[in-house]
Amino acid sequence: MQIKQNLSNFKQEVALAKFLHGRNNYYEKAVWRLLLRQYWKENGPYIFSYDANDNATVKSLLTFGKIMDKFAMRIIPMHQVLALKDDSNTIPLCYKSAIVTIRIWLRKT
Repeated sequence: MQIKQNLSNFKQEVALAKFLHGRNNYYEKAVWRLLLRQYWKENGPYIFSYDANDNATVKSLLTFGKIMDKFAMRIIPMHQVLALKDDSNTIPLCYKSAIVTIRIWLRKT
C-alpha cells in the first residue's frame, strides 16, 4: 500500500482505510473511514514521514496503524449501544452501510 505525500484528502482517506482494513480486517473499510474522519476531527491530520519517492515510510504507517487500533477500541459493541442510548459520552457515526457508536474520550488538561 502506497500513501503518497500529495494525495487529496479523499484519496488519502480511501488509501488509509484500505491499509487499516488490510492489517486489521475485523472492521469494514467503511468503518475505518468513519474512524479516520473522527480521528481527524479530534486530532487534526496525522503527519507521516515520507521517503525520497514521496511515499509514507513503513515506520510511520505502522505507528499510525497502532494509533488507529487504539482509537478503534472506542467502538461500543452493538449489543451495548441500546443500554447507552441516552449516554452523553457516546457519538453515533454513520457512512453508507456502516454505523458505529464510539465513546468520547476526554482529554486531560
